[in-house]
Amino acid sequence: MERVELNEGLNRPLCPGCHTARIRPVDISGGTRLEFECSSPGCQWRGWSDLPRIKKTVIYLDTSTISHIAAARRGKDERSPWLDLFEVLRRSVADEVVACARSPVTREEMELSKHFDSIVDADRKIGCVKLKHELEVRQSQVFRALDRYLDSSPPAFEFAPPIKDAFREDPHRWLPVFQIDVHTPAPAELIKSRRSSKASCLESIEDVYRRYAEEELDFEEIQKRESRGFGRAIFQIGMRSIACRLGLWRPSNDLELAGWIMPGTFDAIVYHLRRKLDLGLEDAISKAAEFLASDHVAMTPLADLGAKLNAGLAMACRGPTARSPRASDQGDIDHLATFVPYVDVIIADRFFATLCNQQPIHLGKPYGTKIRSLGDKEVPEFIEWLHGLSSACPHRQLSLRIKAAIRDGGYHAEMKERLRLFLKSRGIEV
Repeated sequence: MERVELNEGLNRPLCPGCHTARIRPVDISGGTRLEFECSSPGCQWRGWSDLPRIKKTVIYLDTSTISHIAAARRGKDERSPWLDLFEVLRRSVADEVVACARSPVTREEMELSKHFDSIVDADRKIGCVKLKHELEVRQSQVFRALDRYLDSSPPAFEFAPPIKDAFREDPHRWLPVFQIDVHTPAPAELIKSRRSSKASCLESIEDVYRRYAEEELDFEEIQKRESRGFGRAIFQIGMRSIACRLGLWRPSNDLELAGWIMPGTFDAIVYHLRRKLDLGLEDAISKAAEFLASDHVAMTPLADLGAKLNAGLAMACRGPTARSPRASDQGDIDHLATFVPYVDVIIADRFFATLCNQQPIHLGKPYGTKIRSLGDKEVPEFIEWLHGLSSACPHRQLSLRIKAAIRDGGYHAEMKERLRLFLKSRGIEV
């Protein structure tokens, strides 16, 4: 492939190969380069241009926001502000101004809704970058803490964790025009199991918060206990998983069996310690337990953020205006504790947005992340904010020029027609 100067290539000069037809841009490859080809079917010339590095505003939309958008689309209410938001978000994503993150946490919550298909469709049309599972994010943070622990470095809060912890691809990459997304719904049995787990989890949380109140623990004391409990939970889950593999314990639900048998974070820590320190299995397990009880783990972002949120919720359960825990709380905690350090804006429900921004929590401040709610009356103001981002975006005009050149070159119209004919030959009408 031949390198082409970007501005010259977008002006569609004569092909250097055949010298008769003009070159045309066809798509963005790898998020970093624009590819060209000759518009003559018989010419095999190919070229490419480097694209400049760009910075987008990364937005995390909670499940309720996507559900509001999906409901407005189902109802086809042209007066709904949520339809306006949907269109503005789509345009902002297409113009490379914002990156809307697609989260496995929201995906699991969507699967519990009877309107799952329409909610997922809205999420797919807005979301342009996929986030990793909470367990993967946790393991990345814990292993950096383990390296510091083994190097005898002091424990420290990590306010700028690497973005690769959380994203499957660079959120600041240029987007390809053609994208294929495969959607496989979870089995009905698994969804039923999740609903049951949420109910049992709620009972456990209510019991823990009740004991905190009986002990008269304040916010800081609860936060400290919860952050310490983060590593202890990894240890307990790891030992339970080992017991399951040895046949000493079995979950009541067979659907959960595979999850308990598969190696997890604790297994990875033990393996790492055995390999690096040349320890036997029992010594490695003891060393892992010692590490998981340390401040190194308690000060990881997930442990710290989760502890602050649980402490805030536990305190909210007291007093004359007490708020009882809800089954959806754990999902909100998972959203926030996992992804606050990696995005610019998180949309949460009104209660959690207020909780996150109040003294002494200030959840997003150390990470430079804005946490806010988004109700019907707030949507127009949020849309104006998005328009402001677009107006100030330094690379938006280049993005518009590239997309227009790709469209005018006709390549994608040809590809869409070929795909339509291919599907039709197999009895699929689109």
